[in-house]
Amino acid sequence: MPDNIPDEPHLTAQAAAAFVAQEQAQRAATLQTQTGDLHRLADLWSKDYADATTELQKVVEFVKNPQGILGNPGTKHGEVAEQVEVAVQNARDFMAHLKPSAAIDVVHRTGPVDYVIDGVDVQSKFINGTRNTLDHILDHAHKYEAFDGVYHIPRDQYAEALSVRAGESTELGTRAQQALVRKIAEVEASTGRPFEEVVRPGVSSYRDVQLGPRAVLGPNAPEGPVHDTMRRHQEEVDRSRRAQQQDLRDRDGANRAAAEPSLAGAARAAAMGAAAGAGVQLATGIYAKLRQGKNPLRGDFTRQDWADLGVGATKGAVSGGVSAAGIYTLTNCTDLAAPFAGAVVSSALALNKVRARYHAGEIDFDEFVDLGQLVCAEGAIVGLTTAIGQTVIPLPILGALVGAAAGRLMVSVYSSYLGEDEKRLTAALEKRFDHAVQRLDASLLVRLESLLAEYERLGALTTAAFDPNLNAQLRLSVSVRLAQAHGVAEAEIIKNEDDLDAFMRS
Repeated sequence: MPDNIPDEPHLTAQAAAAFVAQEQAQRAATLQTQTGDLHRLADLWSKDYADATTELQKVVEFVKNPQGILGNPGTKHGEVAEQVEVAVQNARDFMAHLKPSAAIDVVHRTGPVDYVIDGVDVQSKFINGTRNTLDHILDHAHKYEAFDGVYHIPRDQYAEALSVRAGESTELGTRAQQALVRKIAEVEASTGRPFEEVVRPGVSSYRDVQLGPRAVLGPNAPEGPVHDTMRRHQEEVDRSRRAQQQDLRDRDGANRAAAEPSLAGAARAAAMGAAAGAGVQLATGIYAKLRQGKNPLRGDFTRQDWADLGVGATKGAVSGGVSAAGIYTLTNCTDLAAPFAGAVVSSALALNKVRARYHAGEIDFDEFVDLGQLVCAEGAIVGLTTAIGQTVIPLPILGALVGAAAGRLMVSVYSSYLGEDEKRLTAALEKRFDHAVQRLDASLLVRLESLLAEYERLGALTTAAFDPNLNAQLRLSVSVRLAQAHGVAEAEIIKNEDDLDAFMRS
């Protein structure tokens, strides 16, 4: 690159870092919104499950007192069937996240309507034998001619009626089948509606709603079929609940997977970084030409001037793309913030040029150390800000603190490239640090060491960040350590997948 085109690795890297930080923030914000939505949904579904269970429990409580149920021991199951129908319908509504559609307390207990479902009046008829059930429907239709609702009958009897009418084989004899077909025709003639429209199957069979011995002997007698029926419906609700919980976990997993870093994200970061790098180099190149008295807007640029800018922009694009990809990896595979990651990457880029000059013999070792600390100063300052936040730094130790942090960043980033010079570099940095602190009193020395200890936490992260074998393991363990360091209660820290599952189920 021509000398008059300034090189700005820090500007390029920090511009790339800004793009990466924005992309990371967008992913985090989206995940936060999605997680909040799932939490609210989980709360609503938990309430629906509780309401569904409450509906079923109403029947359990109702059958505990057989003496309070209308009818004699042979007919009490009729009112039980009504309670079961309403409870199951409402429980299913709740589990489907709908308003309950059935109501039994809005009608008179012994009136022409037993309950209402979706605004439709229902009369329930649970009589032993399908033909007997249809006889009771005919009696009701004659008694209440204005009734325009529907009749619920046992689902097994409804299936038998349809099978007989269709001529299918059943357990009934020929004469019984013919009598049942005539009853179906009578129901249609009496109500003026098709059988399937005026008669509907209930959720229960005839046996499902029987109290058993308790209808005669009271609550201390053995349970009857209705108790098994209610347990079966509760199991149905429980299965639905488990499926919903799994659905929530699946959605959360999909959201988190979508928020994870990806090759596509790295490619986007590299593309944005390349654009930023090209833009920075083009801008600085034009500025350099302006300082030479050449204004492109006045037509002062020669073909060589434009060529210089093109070369600079191309190299800037490459540098920006590499920087952005590196920053994307650092911020997404470790817990480094984008500004610090950008500073680390820009320091590495600048150090590379300093090292090249050192190996080319353009500068001696002392100049290499001086320039290395200078180009790492930005990364050190950003790292210190990341590590110690708003902590007040006494002015007497500011220079020593930044110098020490810059030196440690320099060693951390380039130790593997220095070979035998690593020991010399470490010794030189220690000598400079000792010189910088020799005038500090004991209290300031203690303060300096305390701040450097905080910075060392990031130093370890920085070293690990350049080890691809560790990146996959860092994210969870580092987030746990950071949460502990910030005083988050142990019980509130999600340390593993089991903790996450428990949190989503709560």
